[in-house]
Amino acid sequence: MAQHVFKEGYGIYTRHTGIAIEVQAERDLRLMGFAFNFRGARHGLGENGPKNRPSNALGVIYYFSQWAIFSPKSAEANMSLTSFFAFLSPKDRTFAPLFRQDTDNLIVLGNTLYELMTERNKKERERLSKEIDRLENVGDDITHSIYVALEKTFITPFDREDVHSLASKIDDIADNIQGAAARTRLYHIASFPPAAIDLVKVLQDQIGVLATAAPMLMDLKQRTKITELLVQIHSLENAADRIFNSAVEQLFLKQKNAIELIKMKELLAVLETATDSCEDVADVMESIVIKYS
Repeated sequence: MAQHVFKEGYGIYTRHTGIAIEVQAERDLRLMGFAFNFRGARHGLGENGPKNRPSNALGVIYYFSQWAIFSPKSAEANMSLTSFFAFLSPKDRTFAPLFRQDTDNLIVLGNTLYELMTERNKKERERLSKEIDRLENVGDDITHSIYVALEKTFITPFDREDVHSLASKIDDIADNIQGAAARTRLYHIASFPPAAIDLVKVLQDQIGVLATAAPMLMDLKQRTKITELLVQIHSLENAADRIFNSAVEQLFLKQKNAIELIKMKELLAVLETATDSCEDVADVMESIVIKYS
């Protein structure tokens, strides 16, 4: 006899000539605005499946579930209930564009920070610093738009808490980039040590990987590729730690001016924190992938 796909919460069982489904959650689903009579529709089953196709969203789930029968050895038989409903969920058209805008904005922020720290002209550095302030405000607006969309959207591409956390962690990267730019201006830093430039390069690489991985989260069909990208982010963060630790060691060995030492150490610290923020985003993404695997 065929085995049912669900093992939790819905009391599903199979028969030779059809499938009978007892849905204990029907009352709760009705409170959510769905009006579909599982028990009534069940009587319409025959050897060839339902006589009438359902006309609403919940009915579609019911209709599909009647054919979700797999053999005990089938890989699909272990598909979780979460994955099943994710499969049936409509394609996201709200959050994907917003996260795309957010990561694109991060790319521009990282590139602008690199330009600032390699620019020798003071006035041009001031202009670039102001541009970073503007871009950070753009990021804030995008983050706010995501929060507003969460309040208005019934179906999200993944858990609402994860959507909120992902947007918040991406915003932290932008904040740290702005913090680095602000320190170059407030401390009147005219030249930057090679280690600071190297940290910015690592940050740019991390942002590029995040921008590649973020769109894949919207349907989670490329979990293996997402995982590979997240491993790259962790490896880059480890590289940033090595650069930071070595730079601080050299700073205390060679810099005799206490004021200059404080300036450089703070700049290096905020840049290293920015790379940590990228790893925080990767951790949220990894959590999402695990939940839907």
